[in-house]
Amino acid sequence: MSTKTNKYKLPQGWTWTTLAELGIVVSGGTPSTDEPQFWGGEIPWITPADLSNYKEKYISHGMRNITIEGLTASSARLLPKGSILFSSRAPIGYVAIAKNDLATNQGFKNLIITESLYGDYIYYYLKSIKHIAEDLASGTTFLELSGAKFGNINIPIAPTTEQYKIVSRIEELNSALDNCEKNLLKVVRHLTIYKQSLLKSAFTGNLKSKLKGIWKTCQLGEVYSFIGGGTPSKKEPSFWNGSIMWASVKDIQEPYLSTTLDSITEKGLKNSSTKVALAGDVILISRISPGKVTIAKSEIAINQDLKIVRPLANDNIDNKFTYYLFLYLENEIVKLSKGTTVKGIRVNELNSIKISFPDITTQEMLVSELDQQNSLADDLSASALSCLKRIETYRHIILHKAFKGELIEVDYIDTATDLLIKVKEEKEFYLKSIELLKKQTQKVTLIKKPLLKLLKEEFSNKIFSITDIKNKIRLSDKQLKQELFQLLDNENIKSVFDEKTKVRLYKLKQ
Repeated sequence: MSTKTNKYKLPQGWTWTTLAELGIVVSGGTPSTDEPQFWGGEIPWITPADLSNYKEKYISHGMRNITIEGLTASSARLLPKGSILFSSRAPIGYVAIAKNDLATNQGFKNLIITESLYGDYIYYYLKSIKHIAEDLASGTTFLELSGAKFGNINIPIAPTTEQYKIVSRIEELNSALDNCEKNLLKVVRHLTIYKQSLLKSAFTGNLKSKLKGIWKTCQLGEVYSFIGGGTPSKKEPSFWNGSIMWASVKDIQEPYLSTTLDSITEKGLKNSSTKVALAGDVILISRISPGKVTIAKSEIAINQDLKIVRPLANDNIDNKFTYYLFLYLENEIVKLSKGTTVKGIRVNELNSIKISFPDITTQEMLVSELDQQNSLADDLSASALSCLKRIETYRHIILHKAFKGELIEVDYIDTATDLLIKVKEEKEFYLKSIELLKKQTQKVTLIKKPLLKLLKEEFSNKIFSITDIKNKIRLSDKQLKQELFQLLDNENIKSVFDEKTKVRLYKLKQ
């Protein structure tokens, strides 16, 4: 029975089926991390973390590999090239196609498909149903999609020729969106650079020359005082959750600070070293992220990582000018900051920074010019960012239309029903082959018994080779050699070299 996942009317020649009817649903597994011989082998092993921010369609390897011993001693399965990987927890919805044989951890529900199926078509469909998979998931600690529910997800199947056309059209449209995205990101970067160049022009370049004001060279300490803050005791509940906003580094945002995550009481204010910034005061980060700056929208208390930048002569200094000045000085403040674990700048170092400082009229003219140009740049940047968000929406629309047959002209040359009949036959043949292989090959497990006992069970009164041992007993090469040499040293087994086959043979000592 299929899971109800919003079936809709399909074009002529298409049909609905389920993932389990299309392929073989296989989960993954993780070998024991207490067994070194399970890790560092030749089998790529994929986790959902390997697909975080992964943009490619195909994947060949993850951060770690496992050995054949690790594979067979766990619930991991070797997935053939072309299998579809779908992360089923933490998070749900990452999709990739195996570029080669590989395994995954238990955070996946994988789909092994037969040769008649077009994996790229299934890949794009799974990318379009992340919301459906999340709705089907369950769990208390974290949501997880079971193998049964994954297998019961409905999928619209188009005839093979139309699948290729659909994938081609999806990728054509995505490529156009990729170019748009690239250009929009370039615009945003250039606008950021432009705003930085405006600041430089205002304090050292053309804009400064254009204003022709009276500028004097001085040090910051001659113009401003830097007032540090503090933190009320966390052990005293009556100091917290009051009516006074209290800012720390995490609250700072440009250009204005109007809200904070924490607040303190009058009692907390009086019983600590915290200080209150007035509306219009510039607040500078002096530790952790030194150089960042904002303007207080209203009265806000500050912690010890912040400094209130207060002019020594209030009537001759524009607060917005002070904000722009410290934006310009950010790089120099960062360079002067010291510390290995936490970077910070001291007040005496701030006081000694040399600046070129204009009269109040020039300050106001400069602020007006910077406000105007920055506003224009911000509007353009906001438009670009809005377009970037819409691009992601367009990608979803493309996938939505693709699997309704709305991206291509439908030919009606063949039908999906014919394809599913062929897939069913291929699946049955594949499953029979797997069962036959299981019967012919002893199940490989991690051997904990002593090698001598295992040899007696398998080769009593028989002559055997290293290859015979490996076919019957699964040990790592290193472990097998170590134990075999020990048995030879203890004369538990005899060794002879067969000149005819050029192979060293062994026999248990009776």
